[in-house]
Formats: sequence, C-alpha cells, structure tokens
Amino acid sequence: MARILVADDDEDLRALVAMVLADRGHRVETVGSGEEALGLLLPSASPAVHEGSFDAAVLDLAMPGPDGLAVVRALDAAPGGRPRCTVLLTADRSTPVRDAAAAAGVPVLRKPFDVDALVARLEALMTGAGSPDEGEPDPDPGVS
Repeated sequence: MARILVADDDEDLRALVAMVLADRGHRVETVGSGEEALGLLLPSASPAVHEGSFDAAVLDLAMPGPDGLAVVRALDAAPGGRPRCTVLLTADRSTPVRDAAAAAGVPVLRKPFDVDALVARLEALMTGAGSPDEGEPDPDPGVS
C-alpha cells in the first residue's frame, strides 16, 4: 500500500490517524513539526537524511516550525515537489486559509473531522478518483 507521512503537533491525533491508516495497510510515519516533516520529505545531499518518497502527506496547518502551508510551498519549490496526495488539517475557518490552500491546490480537512473520511479522501486522491479542488472548507466541520 501507500507510504504516508502524518505531521501534526497533536500527539493523540497523530496516533489516531496513523493507527487507522496502518489498519488499512498503509505504511505510516509521524512527526510533530514542520521542520521534521521537511526533513523527511525534502531531498537532501545526504541519502541518510532523506528517507525516500511518500505517496501522501497529511499536514497540520498550525504546527510548530514551518506550518503545513509553508511545508507545501517549500516542497513545491524543491526538485521532485510534494507527494501527489497532500492534505492540510486545520481548525481555522477563515477565508484567508481557504484561499491560501486553494491557491496551493491542497484540500483542507477542518478539525474536528471524521478519520474514516480522511482515509477515504486520501485513498481517493492516491488512486486518482478524487480532486484536490474538492478540499475547500465549508461551513460544517469535517471533510471539506
């Protein structure tokens, strides 16, 4: 199955998402900051530092270090780009967040969200059955 990175500073949320994804057969790695996420996702001069490619990344918008959107922008500017399936998580319901995510072409899931809906969205995006522009937040919590 897929190799997925979950980056969120909420340890309980990271563990829950990782458990559900692993139960579906995915290989999951977790980190608690944007800096750690970039360390795993960005190609490096040292192969020992860069862990290889990920099929998907779930990034918290408001984590320590570079936030999720800054991670997306750094990956987009790097050779190889970002995982083809990248999703942002946020509790922020503001229009600037929606606009910034839409401009980056990244779906947003608003906290609190249904973990099964997150898994379904990731799997749809990884198989080409979903579209990143389906990610615009709506007034209700959950999958946007």
